[in-house]
Amino acid sequence: MVEEEFRKGPWTEQEDFKLVSYVGLFGDRRWDFIAKVSGLNRTGKSCRLRWVNYLHPGLKHGKMSPHEQQLVMHLHSKWGNRWSRIARKLPGRTDNEIKNFWRTQMRKQKAQEKKRAPATTQSSPSSSSTSYQSSSSSNKDIGEESFYDTGGHNEPLPLWMIMDNQEQEQSNAILSVRDCNEWHTSHFTHVFENTVFMRRRERNSKRGRMGGLSKLYLLSYNSLQAIGWAVSSFQILCNLLSTSSVAGAYSSAGKLISFLQCAAFLEVIHGAIGLVPSGALLPLMQWGGRTHFLLAIVSKLDEVQQLPSVFITFFAWSISEVIRYSHYAFSCIGNCPYWITYLRYTAFIVLYPLGVGPGEIWIMYQALPIVKKKNLYSETFSGLPFSYYDFLKVVLIIYPFLWLKLYLHLFRQRRSKLFKRQDKKRA
Repeated sequence: MVEEEFRKGPWTEQEDFKLVSYVGLFGDRRWDFIAKVSGLNRTGKSCRLRWVNYLHPGLKHGKMSPHEQQLVMHLHSKWGNRWSRIARKLPGRTDNEIKNFWRTQMRKQKAQEKKRAPATTQSSPSSSSTSYQSSSSSNKDIGEESFYDTGGHNEPLPLWMIMDNQEQEQSNAILSVRDCNEWHTSHFTHVFENTVFMRRRERNSKRGRMGGLSKLYLLSYNSLQAIGWAVSSFQILCNLLSTSSVAGAYSSAGKLISFLQCAAFLEVIHGAIGLVPSGALLPLMQWGGRTHFLLAIVSKLDEVQQLPSVFITFFAWSISEVIRYSHYAFSCIGNCPYWITYLRYTAFIVLYPLGVGPGEIWIMYQALPIVKKKNLYSETFSGLPFSYYDFLKVVLIIYPFLWLKLYLHLFRQRRSKLFKRQDKKRA
């Protein structure tokens, strides 16, 4: 069996665009799967390194700022070569970039030390020669004191006092031209560095404003969704207490829940454009299943709106969504209480199967004879070789498998969010 040869070497723009597109679709995980379905003919490790080090939208490119350089020096003196730990303190910088900066800085310091070493060794013979000249010319009358002198007659004589007039004029001309060139060079370098620094600061400030606006938008969206689902759960409970019946769940909160679920399509857009790292596929699956259930079945069939399964579904959805959107809102602030995180990744174990099994699937199964009797959506499916009744039966068959994919994904998230945090506390 011949092993597949993977492509190596520099990445092209087409490959970068394809990788960004598939990461936006599936999220920044499962790199072997992304490398396979994208057709890049690259290894999963190569795709991950390309994304982490070059294509991630949160990366900072260019030279490190003086503050970042000082922070790297300080953290390295504190933690040593723990580059990934240092990178957590510098958002937007990768551990590989920090390591390369550190090694470059160390090479510069060693080169400077080597330059200083021969300079100190060469200074001893020159000082002896100048002292000899000063001692030999000590009987001469010095008219005025040079600015090189520090007040003692034992100091070496300046160079211009040993030269004749012609040599002195040539030396002065050379020094003036050299000083002028050095001044122009240093002045140009200073202006260039200031210009680059100002442009970099403007670019970073724009990124900061964009990041602040995106966080403010996500905070507003998740807060409004949490409030909306809290209102819907309150309406359902009030109807239950006032009527002592579960038959009025749709009449009390059906329109609000339908609106909130339709607005949740924004989460698919968030994942597609990279505003959140979830990708677009899983949010699209969840949104499509719930929206079809609400708008195509429950809202169109009055016979199923009074069923207890509607109450079970709406109640499970409301509680789980209040917890989920509250967790997202607190995460945008950067100060999410642990108990909310624990509820977010624990309550779904009961609420999700409760909403899907005796809720959504059971309602769709009970709606089958009604859909067949009314020949629902016959005009829409008139040009197709199957009816909506056939389509709904297929949905009922594949629905548990699609839901199981989402359910297992949440368990993976629970393991990464809760147990890693406990390991950090123990460490």
